[in-house]
Amino acid sequence: MRIFFFVVAAIIGLTASAPAEARGGGRFGTEDKIYRIEPIQVPPELASDVPAEWSGGVYLARRASIQWFVLGAWVRDIEYVAVPAGGGDSYWTLSHDQMAALAEARAISSSAPAYTIPLIDYVFGYSLWLGLALLALYVGGSMWVTNMRAAGVRTVVGSDFAAFVRLALINAAKSDGDLADAELDAIIDILKSTFAIEATRVQLIDEAASANLKSGQLVAHFQMAQGAMTPDQRGALIRALVAIFAADGQWRSAEKRLIQRYVVALGTDEKQARRMVSDVARAPAPA
Repeated sequence: MRIFFFVVAAIIGLTASAPAEARGGGRFGTEDKIYRIEPIQVPPELASDVPAEWSGGVYLARRASIQWFVLGAWVRDIEYVAVPAGGGDSYWTLSHDQMAALAEARAISSSAPAYTIPLIDYVFGYSLWLGLALLALYVGGSMWVTNMRAAGVRTVVGSDFAAFVRLALINAAKSDGDLADAELDAIIDILKSTFAIEATRVQLIDEAASANLKSGQLVAHFQMAQGAMTPDQRGALIRALVAIFAADGQWRSAEKRLIQRYVVALGTDEKQARRMVSDVARAPAPA
């Protein structure tokens, strides 16, 4: 029987083998993962023929790895290994023949024991693709929501820029809940002087009665339409919107935030939009 154990030891070839080190790849590179399965019960006859490190006890384990590129790109199931019972990064690779020999010597329960890679490691191991999928869903969903909101404006104004300007100014004026006389006069003056559009109070009041677009719809349409506008059109509409909000001489914080959203949606830098609104808010009201 002792001859058999010497044959097993020769097959395993562990006496001359040096332990490898498990790699920790951080968030770039390869990270080794070691999953313990069961203790390796080394027979007394083999105690002098295995690595001295095994005297403290060893476990049969499965080695896998995660490839990291900030997030996990893939999980690789690699091989059976022996690891020190006391922990640490060292391990000894076990070939198929070595596993069979250990099983024959009843040091382990089977030449291919069952093991499980935890679900959480698969989640992190493929998190790069999960992250990209979520990003694609977010971008696609945001574009869909923006397009659906803008569709409400397009249904009303179509491709008529003049109608779009009237609707934008009316809804901007109604953002504080009412349409003041000063705001009506400002809309009429701006439409005529800036856009060469004639309008009367009666027309604007009638249009305002049916102008129920929400601010989010206008913001979405501004975002969709600003690319098709000329720089002069964008600039004129921005100045008109700011003038409408300033027409009644009252600047509520909600109005400031809303006009900033409109101005940014029309392609203006956010800091510049805040500065523009602050400058107008500090200006004295017209007599």
